[in-house]
Amino acid sequence: MSARVHVLAATVLLVACGGGAQSAFSPAAPGPSSALTGQARFTIAIPKTASSATRRPAYISPSTQSITVTTSGPTVLNQTANLTPTSTGCSSTLASTQCVLSLALLPGSYTATITTYDQTGGTGNVLSSGQNVAFTIVAGTANTVALTLSGVPTSYLVATTSPLVSGSMAGGFSIAGINQSPQGFIVEALDADGNAIVGPGSPTYAVSVVSGAGWTTSNPTASKPSVFTVTSPGSGVPATIKVTASYSDATCSLPAAVCSTTFTYANHAQKLFVAQCGSKCAGIGSDELLIYAPPYTGAPAVVTTAMNGPDALGMDGNGNLFVANSGNNSVVALAPPYTGAPIYNFATVPAPDGIAFDADSNLFVSGQNGQINEYAFPYSSLLQNIVSSSDPMPPAVLDGTSHLYLSENSGITQFAPSQYTLATAQINLPGSSGCTKVSRAGVVYFTLPVAGAAEIAQPPYAGFTPTDGNGPFDVTFDSKGNEFTNDADGSIREFAPSGSQIRTILGNITNFAGTNLFQCQYLTMDAADDLFVMENGAGTIAIYQPPYTSAPITLIGHGIVTPQGIFLGP
Repeated sequence: MSARVHVLAATVLLVACGGGAQSAFSPAAPGPSSALTGQARFTIAIPKTASSATRRPAYISPSTQSITVTTSGPTVLNQTANLTPTSTGCSSTLASTQCVLSLALLPGSYTATITTYDQTGGTGNVLSSGQNVAFTIVAGTANTVALTLSGVPTSYLVATTSPLVSGSMAGGFSIAGINQSPQGFIVEALDADGNAIVGPGSPTYAVSVVSGAGWTTSNPTASKPSVFTVTSPGSGVPATIKVTASYSDATCSLPAAVCSTTFTYANHAQKLFVAQCGSKCAGIGSDELLIYAPPYTGAPAVVTTAMNGPDALGMDGNGNLFVANSGNNSVVALAPPYTGAPIYNFATVPAPDGIAFDADSNLFVSGQNGQINEYAFPYSSLLQNIVSSSDPMPPAVLDGTSHLYLSENSGITQFAPSQYTLATAQINLPGSSGCTKVSRAGVVYFTLPVAGAAEIAQPPYAGFTPTDGNGPFDVTFDSKGNEFTNDADGSIREFAPSGSQIRTILGNITNFAGTNLFQCQYLTMDAADDLFVMENGAGTIAIYQPPYTSAPITLIGHGIVTPQGIFLGP
């Protein structure tokens, strides 16, 4: 007759019957007459630790080396037995160590406390415990006792099941962008030797938010007892999440038991900056910098100080925002939170239309008159003036090796680092000049010729791959190197690095009637591959989330009238 005894990963059989076997228990003190007793016989299988890193369900911890059994009732016992392969009453197989423990008990009702340890002699760390376990011994009958031991947790493992979440329990988890869908996690309680406590004998879990406005959680269910979710508000606010373990018995009252843990969860949602070039560009509206906090559903902060036809936006390594003013040919810089007086304000090239920084925080300002000014930190003096051979179509860009590229009527001019005054290569892509950008990896280069097609080239730029022939205004890249274009026909198209089209994303892109605005810098991606689309005719910014098959999750319209550039900051 048997009953399962659950501890981390094996089976304990408690049999009350006559007869006997060699016991692993030390001999007990003289007890009642054997004629009046029944025998409680324990058969314990201790699994051996797997050689692979894969965790296996375990009811008895593989680290178990000894057990103590204390009874109260007609017979009072306090017995300790070693459970090693060489212990009395134990034998070893490839899969486990089998031990038989026998107790002689008078008939009657009993309460037992059973504890297992990771050292011999009832010493070391407590691995599992059963407290106030009630059972009855009846003379002359087979006594089957149901017994469950609880694994004693001393630490926890929390991991994410979501590809959108990065990090670890030790360093904290993070999710980028404004994603507000539940993200999956798993939790495992670990015993003192790092074995996972799963199955019967494991705790139930409750998950809660300790801090972080707007964050929510869900608890594990009976069908998925270790799985829970955490949902970010998409606001950029970090959170502290708590996982609490509970048992039906008093396991959490044991001195060694640790029955809760916490971890941090950051939301890297970025601020959105919009350069609103009013009277200086479109002839209507105000010259403003609009600053939207994630998830971009509220009204923006509005900056008008030193704004004079704001056009291009960029950010240095210290998080300072740089604004190119086409109205008075100046560059101004704002320190966080970007609403105070400028920390820099200096004259630059005529009609500045592009801002870029290299790895050394040198600033490059390109203008529509064929000039690029380079400034070294702290930008108080001009480092060099780079003059192109023909009127370029800004902005200039830098690749991952700090080579500078400028789109001109004759093609794309490449400038080597440090000595940007001399062109080092001419990339003759078909068509006239257009916009120039690089991917996040800093190696994929593209141009948008006025002829109305997008092209992609990679070092050494010996050839090109046409992608979009629908009069695209701008392009951006996701983390996989896929190209996104917004076209004159009001749609957005996604292309693989090979140039093949993946899908068409419908939009509402329209131009200002009666104007001749330059149509660059109207697409960008955040760190989560959320696609931001400037719809300048409608005065809105649409945000699409991967896989870009649904309507925009957000349509930003607060205060946007004459947008000329968008930028995602920290």
